[in-house]
Amino acid sequence: QSGGRPIIVDDNPEVIEGRWHGTRTAVLEFDSLEIARAWYESPGYQAIVGERHNAAQTNAVIVGGFVMPGS
Repeated sequence: QSGGRPIIVDDNPEVIEGRWHGTRTAVLEFDSLEIARAWYESPGYQAIVGERHNAAQTNAVIVGGFVMPGS
């Protein structure tokens, strides 16, 4: 598995506390934290990540512990 699987893409998240920086939220699922880090740090992704930064103000985090329904 070289990339993540999109499991959530929401163009209108409901902010109930604090401030949210944008209008789109996306969550990608990876088989492990290590695979997520390897994908982010890969030469292929690093070659294009600047285009994402130039196109939008974004935040990115790697988090563990998501439990999907039915898991």
